[in-house]
Amino acid sequence: MAVFDLLSPAFSGLDDLISPFTNEFIRIAFWALVSALVTSLVFKKLSNPEKISSLKVTLKAKQKELNDHDGEFSELKGLAIDTMKLSMKRMGLTFMPAMLASIPIIFVLTYLSNNYGLQHPSAGDIVPIQVTWEDGKNPSKIAVKQSEKSTQSELTDTITWPQLNQTTQLLESDNAIITLPMPVSPIIHKKQWWNNLIGNPVGYLNDSSQINRIEFSFKSQKIISFGPDWMHGWLFVFFFMTFAFSIVFLFVFKIKF
Repeated sequence: MAVFDLLSPAFSGLDDLISPFTNEFIRIAFWALVSALVTSLVFKKLSNPEKISSLKVTLKAKQKELNDHDGEFSELKGLAIDTMKLSMKRMGLTFMPAMLASIPIIFVLTYLSNNYGLQHPSAGDIVPIQVTWEDGKNPSKIAVKQSEKSTQSELTDTITWPQLNQTTQLLESDNAIITLPMPVSPIIHKKQWWNNLIGNPVGYLNDSSQINRIEFSFKSQKIISFGPDWMHGWLFVFFFMTFAFSIVFLFVFKIKF
């Protein structure tokens, strides 16, 4: 399990607990609320609000002095440099706490992407599929094996999602590489270094495989039905709600920037 997948089992358990009483929109709003709350508390804990407030007052005074200056250019240059230094110092006091406070959101984003990004196909659905071979070549055939008949046929560009209690396998040189049904992951590939941080819930192709990647064309899951297409998915809802809740928590916890 990758680093940012470590909390996914706990998230899934909580999600399953509230799902009978909620819809997808409310659950994503709930995760946005949790993300905004945790991020705000972590930032407040790691930052130094007293020092930030003091520096803010000093910076405003220096900015006023700079705006009101009507003297030598050499003095103006010194005021500008001092003002820039104070601005950079203020940024430094907030940048690192903000970066560390954003880490919990990555855990939530990883979970939501795997569970709310795409629709799980129903039994009998025709799912488009594309196989990319190493070096763009097709050195061997890939086949489909259905459990109820145990027959094989050459794969074209679609696959029929298996019925309940049935399985379908994709085979390369008679070796099973994927068994359906599976978690909805649009791309299956060989493991990369970044998969140690964010994993693929389906797993990975064997390093010795002549296949570079297998891509499924799953339908995107719609959370809201109004507005342009880019608003329909979970990502817009999550970030919009996280931003809204964060504004509220700025005042509730009296967070200083």
